[in-house]
Amino acid sequence: VSSDIEVPKSGTAELTEPVLIDVPRAQLIIALLPLVIMKLVYVFAMPVLPDEGYYGMWGRFPALSYFDHPPLLAWLQGIVHAIFGSTIFSLRLVPLLAFAGIVWIAWDWCKRWAPAGKALDALLITLIVWFASPLLLRFTTLAIQDCLLIVFTMASIHFAAKFLVCRDEGRTDRRLFFAACLCVGFAGLSIYNAVFIAIGFAGYLLATRDGRGLLLHWQIWTGLALI
Repeated sequence: VSSDIEVPKSGTAELTEPVLIDVPRAQLIIALLPLVIMKLVYVFAMPVLPDEGYYGMWGRFPALSYFDHPPLLAWLQGIVHAIFGSTIFSLRLVPLLAFAGIVWIAWDWCKRWAPAGKALDALLITLIVWFASPLLLRFTTLAIQDCLLIVFTMASIHFAAKFLVCRDEGRTDRRLFFAACLCVGFAGLSIYNAVFIAIGFAGYLLATRDGRGLLLHWQIWTGLALI
């Protein structure tokens, strides 16, 4: 998604209505299709990597923490293994579900920000860019902790942004803030460096007038406790 930017002689930039890259939808689908096939091959045909097998074994021995990572992936892998057994599909089901969450968040953003009638095209472009990135494709396909970190980081930002938009519109929906804090907590249960996301939340609350105002409400402290 891009914006037409007109720069007056004074040197100030004025943003006009956002526009989308003008590509026919059929061409976007044709461009996306081989990338989707590549991801499916990645999921169902690529041999299990050592790290995936290592983390998958954790799920058979539930614990509050493991050697070098928090426990969320192990807990989820344990549940999946108990239901579906030991297959490549069951091992990589968690990242598939995480990617579904990423697509849902992206779809909501596209509906909000894309020009009228262009939300689906914006989503197709987003998926093309995502699948074409080797790192993003890897981290949301393999059964490693990064898939959970990515989806819960995106979800925390998603709910926090919606909360702030509601405040700007004169409404306060603290459920959105609770959801954002809960997602930060889940991100921390995925990889320890999610602490930097929590630091970002704390920075907003302490460094801005609106953030400090939120500290006066008990519901906000309840939400922060979820982290």
